[in-house]
Amino acid sequence: MRPGVQVQRVREYTYVYSALSPQDGELFSLILPYADTDRMELFLDELAKRLGGGPALIVMDQAAWHKAATLMEKHPNILVAYQPPYSPELNPVEHLWKHLRQNHMKNHYSESMDDLEDSLQSALKDCAQERETMRSLAAFNWMKGL
Repeated sequence: MRPGVQVQRVREYTYVYSALSPQDGELFSLILPYADTDRMELFLDELAKRLGGGPALIVMDQAAWHKAATLMEKHPNILVAYQPPYSPELNPVEHLWKHLRQNHMKNHYSESMDDLEDSLQSALKDCAQERETMRSLAAFNWMKGL
């Protein structure tokens, strides 16, 4: 007979926002505490600074916090293409998440959220240095003429 022990599971979350260039493998990421419109706006603000006014096309899913009308008003140089529902394979950055899980965070355990975020930051820095790998993750055949 097993003893009955009360357990309270506490889950914490952190979110990685990333943009990945299929052209040159450049990776831009922010680790933020929430997935919402305000954090998406912060990410786009920082991405726009990184682009220095240059144009960008971002492929995103149709999450509500990706589609707020006010998001794109501030960034006319950033064009968004929304992928069809249930098709994550069409989004280049989804392949980054798989690469992170398989090559940098596999069997990873963190004692705290701070430890996890430190590990994520280190893994993302490593990925940013792997430009050819990042390019290969994001460059799909249908992009060749773009």
